Amino acid sequence: EYGAYVDGSWVINKKLQLNAGLRADIFANQSDIFHAIQPRVGISFLLHPKIKTYTYYGQMVQFLHVLTEANFGLPEDTWVPSTRLAPPQESSIYEWGLQYQIASHYSFRLDAYYKDLHHLVDLKPGEPLYTSFNGTGTGIAEWENKIASGNGEAYGLELLIEKQKGKLQGGVGYTWSKATRNFDGINNAIPFNYRYDQRHTLNIFADYQLNKEIIVSFKWMFGTGHLVSLPVGQYTFPEGPYYIDYEKNNFRLPHNHRLDISFRYSREKKWGKYAASLGLYNAYNRNNPFNIVYQPSYFQIQ
Repeated sequence: EYGAYVDGSWVINKKLQLNAGLRADIFANQSDIFHAIQPRVGISFLLHPKIKTYTYYGQMVQFLHVLTEANFGLPEDTWVPSTRLAPPQESSIYEWGLQYQIASHYSFRLDAYYKDLHHLVDLKPGEPLYTSFNGTGTGIAEWENKIASGNGEAYGLELLIEKQKGKLQGGVGYTWSKATRNFDGINNAIPFNYRYDQRHTLNIFADYQLNKEIIVSFKWMFGTGHLVSLPVGQYTFPEGPYYIDYEKNNFRLPHNHRLDISFRYSREKKWGKYAASLGLYNAYNRNNPFNIVYQPSYFQIQ
């Protein structure tokens, strides 16, 4: 893979500023060679000494695909390169934002974004990614015959209120987002929510400076549960259950939250500066859901 880019900023006047860039890439996978041109442009405008608005547009290309094989909740990701049958993924990004300096110490930010995605790939239902080779090992040969191509979109709204000065600094951030996918050979060509479709996310964070040397940090996170695909039923045979085909990402795990705490100690000497940190992850030991274990039921006729 080869890439080159150029970008620049222009201050047109006291209120208007322009940022623009261009990236060119070449990706070669054996005999398959792909070219990509990716422009980006952003404009910011000062509406008021305390209010600034900005817009952004960009095109992006990704030369690697991720294939996910999910067995009732626990996904396994495998990255594969772009080929003639699986061309590079493309996306167009649109963003708009507003920043308001409430006071010298406080600021408010609002962002809205939209992504349009093309040339996405995913495994077809019932297609195992890894295939055994005569008992001598496993591999993913002929993976291109096991995939479906499709499109997607993602959009959302982000809010952030932040205190930026003083012994106590921190803020509150909230995100509402939605991500969908649509494949001809998956879910009967009906659009479905992507597995990373996390509808609500809330972050509360703070740094408190006890003295010149010690800073204590807190971060509390809340999020809507991730999506998984579960069977909608089963047939039972003497040799075991046979699962009825399921809808894609038809079940959402319960919400999750946790608190992280960290301590940082730093000190300056004549010979230099040193620092040490200690972190506590999930301070109140929240049992957040991680995986779904599907337990089949058996029926016996008497």
